[in-house]
Amino acid sequence: MIQTRFRNATLALALLLGSASLWGQASRNRPTTRPETVGASILPNGGLEDPAATALPPKPTRPSDYPEECIPRTPDDVFYEDEDAKEGGIYEKILDYGDQHGIEYSEEQIGRFKAFVDAYVAYLKALQAFEKARPTGWWLYPSQSSTSSNQFARTFSGAHSGKAAMRISGYFSVDHQIYTYPDPLPVRQKAKYLVSYWYRGNFPKSSEGANRTAAKLAVVKIKWIPKAGKALKLEGAELAPAGTPWVDARDPGNKYAKDGFFNQLIGMDLRGSEMNTWKEKYMIVEAPENAEKMTFELVFPHNESDIANYLLEFDDITMTLVKGAEGEDQPSKPKPNVPAKPTRLPQPYLQRECGLSWPASELKNATYELEVVQKKGKNVLSTKTLSTDKTTYLLEGLEPGYTYTVRLRALADGVYSEYSLPLDLETQALGEFPGGQIPFLYWIGEDGSCPLRLPLHYMELSNPQAKCLYYIDDVLTEPEGRILVFPSTGEHTLRVQIVEAPDRTWELEYLVTVK
Repeated sequence: MIQTRFRNATLALALLLGSASLWGQASRNRPTTRPETVGASILPNGGLEDPAATALPPKPTRPSDYPEECIPRTPDDVFYEDEDAKEGGIYEKILDYGDQHGIEYSEEQIGRFKAFVDAYVAYLKALQAFEKARPTGWWLYPSQSSTSSNQFARTFSGAHSGKAAMRISGYFSVDHQIYTYPDPLPVRQKAKYLVSYWYRGNFPKSSEGANRTAAKLAVVKIKWIPKAGKALKLEGAELAPAGTPWVDARDPGNKYAKDGFFNQLIGMDLRGSEMNTWKEKYMIVEAPENAEKMTFELVFPHNESDIANYLLEFDDITMTLVKGAEGEDQPSKPKPNVPAKPTRLPQPYLQRECGLSWPASELKNATYELEVVQKKGKNVLSTKTLSTDKTTYLLEGLEPGYTYTVRLRALADGVYSEYSLPLDLETQALGEFPGGQIPFLYWIGEDGSCPLRLPLHYMELSNPQAKCLYYIDDVLTEPEGRILVFPSTGEHTLRVQIVEAPDRTWELEYLVTVK
């Protein structure tokens, strides 16, 4: 398993910075002047933004008469501990607050308070799930991020850039790791890369208040993977047998990397930070000769309660080519970054079509390819590929009652990116709609509102090839493809005649308000 592979790796890129002589060597890998870089970072989602924070539900508003001291604090809070007896929980705290302040709450208030608490606890549960979500393109160890022993959490307060950063805090008895996933990333042999990440945190202290300036907090590890049948080399010397990966271990005694590679984050790096200031840790690495791919890992060594105030945040992890040291075997055309997975555009129902969107590629004139896999249970029924130069796409021709998996990749100047993570879609089966099996246009709202350009998307239409005639204000109107255009805003009548089969015909009538 990939977790075991990283957990068992014994070589690290850095040793503890314990003497003045090591500091001199460290400066060779961390130049005083930050080197200029070219191109985009080869690490996916280094800003940890995806999945995006916009997916969070809105925070419920506290009623003006609800005591602030009684707001739920954890996802496990309940209004009543005993729902039948209506006792315990936050309800008791509210009554205690009322007794202390001479307030007697009415049944109407208690009902509103319970609705607020239920909504707020649901919000906290969603927030917790989102904070523990694995960033796209990365894996978290131990056990992803869902176990109680895992101390990683995404935070959305004061990120270095964007909205999200990663936080690790508290005590943990096993090393914590965040590493690129699922596939190794391509590199250029003999190229130099600037590895960088931003951090902030508490200046570490022991429970007795002693400064822990030499405490090891984070280490970068890179595993170089050679071309098939080739041996990795530095300065002509083989690092491992042909075809065998090599984990960088650039300590002072390593004859293959005698300049050292001191990239540890240690306690003294946080002096004066106290969570107020983001700082950059950067260093230069060189891809060995014959290197083709690599895996990148940021390791947080286990903390056996020797740091009483452990709290560290990190953001914007990058690995970018150094200008003038781009290495050999440079591809003539840059490879697009792995795109974020597609997201669904808002629509009332999902049965035969689905709108998708995604962020644009960092490369100009990029186009996009969607892989759509239809499944029933675990059985793959079909796979098709769709292309577009837009960042939105309307999937049509879906079948009701099936699962679809959609992946995205970018294409720029003939070079494809890797595929994104998959988006899973479940189409609603025919006959499951509570209103029965009569077809209807679902972009017409229950209040009759609809857009000037009405998409002709149906629910419960058994035959997608049915013949349909549209009469606007009793005038037969030809659609523009699958769009029916009204002559103006305001009120109109719309009559639809549908022939699915000789024994299955419908006539729908709407009074619409076009907006």
